[in-house]
This record gives sequence, C-alpha cells and structure tokens, in this order.
Amino acid sequence: MTENLSNDNKNGIIDNFIELCRAWLNNTGGTSEERIREAVDFNYQISYFKEKLTIQDLDEIELKLQELEGIDMDLGVGLDGDDDKFEEWLDSKRKEKLKRGYWDIYKRLLSKKLSINVVTKIDLAGDEIISKCGDPLNNNNWERKGLVIGDVQSGKTANYIGLITKAADLGYKVIVVIAGRDNNLRRQTQQRIDDGFIDPKSDSIQDVPRPFSVTKLGHDFDSPSLQRVAFKLDKNLNPVVAVIKKNTNVLNNLKKYFRNSRIYKNGKIDLPFILIDDEADNASINTKYGSIDDDPTRINSDIREILNIFSKSSYVGYTATPFANIFIDPDTDNEMLGSDLFPKHFIYKLAPPTNYVGPKKIFLDEDPYDSSIIQNVFDNEDYIPLKHKKSHEPNIPKSLKEALICFYLVNAIFEIRGIFYKK
Repeated sequence: MTENLSNDNKNGIIDNFIELCRAWLNNTGGTSEERIREAVDFNYQISYFKEKLTIQDLDEIELKLQELEGIDMDLGVGLDGDDDKFEEWLDSKRKEKLKRGYWDIYKRLLSKKLSINVVTKIDLAGDEIISKCGDPLNNNNWERKGLVIGDVQSGKTANYIGLITKAADLGYKVIVVIAGRDNNLRRQTQQRIDDGFIDPKSDSIQDVPRPFSVTKLGHDFDSPSLQRVAFKLDKNLNPVVAVIKKNTNVLNNLKKYFRNSRIYKNGKIDLPFILIDDEADNASINTKYGSIDDDPTRINSDIREILNIFSKSSYVGYTATPFANIFIDPDTDNEMLGSDLFPKHFIYKLAPPTNYVGPKKIFLDEDPYDSSIIQNVFDNEDYIPLKHKKSHEPNIPKSLKEALICFYLVNAIFEIRGIFYKK
C-alpha cells in the first residue's frame, strides 16, 4: 500500500531509487533492457520503496533508466598540425590531478544526468583536447591554436566546461569563455559554468579552492563591472574565469583589466591562459577585405590582442560549421595582434551521442520516408510554382503556416520550461 506523497517528496524518492539502480548496474555490469529490469526488480524488494512507489512509478523509472544508461557515444577523431617542437605532456602522473579537483566534481555532476558511457567519452575527449593545448607548467613562452567541431546541440558546451575544469586542475590560471554574441546565450553559458565549475552544489568542493569569476549571471564584463572588480591577478591565484559576450566593448574592457594588472610587465602577463571561443565561425573571422570599422574584423583583432597579452596562451574555437575557420590564412601575423586564429595546431571532431537527432538521422538512415520524422509537403507549388513569372505573388501554403505555428509553440514551451536559459 503506497503512501500519498507530495510531488516533491515523490520525485525525491524516485531520484534516490534511480541512483540506487544505476549504482547496481555499474557494480554488476551491463545496461541492456533485461539488466535494467533486473535492477528495478531487485531494488524494489527494499521495503522502504515498496511502501512509497507504485507499479506505474516503476514503469516510468525503467524508461528513465533506459534513457540514462542506454545512450552511448563514439570517440572523437583528431588531426594534428605540423609542429615538431611540441612535446606531449599529459602523462599518467599529470592525469592524477584530474581525479581530485574541478574535473572530478564536474564529472560527478554529469553522471547524474548522463550515462556512464557518455561521461567516459567526454572525459577521454577532454584529455585529448587539453593535451594538444600548451603545457601550463612549461616556463617557456608558447601559443597553441585549435578547433573543436561538434554537431548542433550535441554536447559542445558540456565538452568545453569539462575542458576548462581540466585546464584549471592542470595549472591554467586565467580562463575566458566567449559565449557567442547574444545576451541570453551568455547568461545560459554563465549559469552552466557556475553550476559545473565556479560554484557547483557538491560536497566535494570544500577541499578544492574555488575559482574567482569576474562575470556574474546578470553582469557581463561591461564598464560598470570593470570598475566594480577589484580583484587583481597574481602569480599564486586560484583560477580566474570570465564568461563574456562576443562584443568589442566587452573585449576592450577585458584588455583594460589585464593591462591594469600589477603583473602586466613589458607588454605581457606571465600566466598560462586559455580562451574558449564558442561559435568560433561567427564574428571571430578576420574578413580583412571589409571596412576597418567592420565588427567581425574588430572582434578578430580584439581576440588576437587578448591572446597576445599572455606569454603562454591556448585558443580553442568551438563550432558546428568550421568552413570559414579552416580557410583563414595560416600565415597572417602582426607584431601587436599576433598570429590569426587559424587552427594550426589541431582540429578535433566530437562524436554525437547515439540519441542525437540530426540531418543524418533524418535523411540518411534506412527507409527515411517510412519514418514519422519526415512529412512530405504537397502544397508547395501553390506557393511558388516551379515555372512562374517574376510578377507572381506567392500564397503562403497551409503546411508552411502550420510549421510556423508549431515553431512558435515549441519555443514558447521551451521558454516556460527554462530550457533556453535560467532567469
């Protein structure tokens, strides 16, 4: 006989039962539907759960476990540049630092939402990417530039949050994440970095020094923030983090902050620095042929100038559309700005998880026209006939009207559920 419980209490009990089942699966091995059913049946024998969970709850739990544990992801693939002077530095001894720091905390948080298979692949991809960046303990001057390619909405943000936690564990002292050109996207990214790195809700953080963030959920690094931040960079500091918009005013404020530092000497700061450029194909590219006042060119110059402030810097661009990035002139250099953002040292392609739905899933799987994903449109010629005069006035077909309505309804639901960003 199950008790009548409030929704919050019931959800908490279900979450505890799911974690118990996941621990059982990890200890016994295997995540097939049969093994998941065994895990549910075995743990349901505990009288505490028998009193509080219904058969319907168990069915929903089983589906949730299949969703969590049945998802996998392939390893990514990388391409290295021609750099004979670069020495691999991430050995097994250095990796030990990742087992008791920022990455370990973030890994535990990921494990509550993702399957162990996916978390393991994120871990391995993070090791591969950070190993191609500069060694933060190398006292010589160095710069590294690379590009990470991932499908749209396939987990790039989780990957680069994992990357910056590993960077901090291994000795990087200054971390900047440029989160696109949109305020909402910057806020969303700040929230995720707050939750996963800066201020995670975890019992383990008491033994790990907290990073200092010069940006907040409601404050980009604008002029008031520049005046408000009294924190000064220092040799022995905890990691300093900024999550900023891709905006020339914000980038200029960041340059001022770095150049006002007391350790800015002879035009350089001698701290290991990593810059993550999300949507690296948008505005970061130096068009070079446009006006000198053109925003993309100015932003490109600003990013290069910031990288050039540091004697040890790694630049990692993230994008789903890398075409503009790989056609940057690799030989462009400037004494004040440094080299351009061409990914001359490495390119890494992330693999999407097995539950990812993208163009391949929709159009390239076998028998796509038998799938409910695709709906054939037959009223398009009423809109614009294949043969028509230039004076033809199009009539919007019913299918397009319905598609637009569905688009707005879905986005409204996302907004209500807080999927875009947390206010």
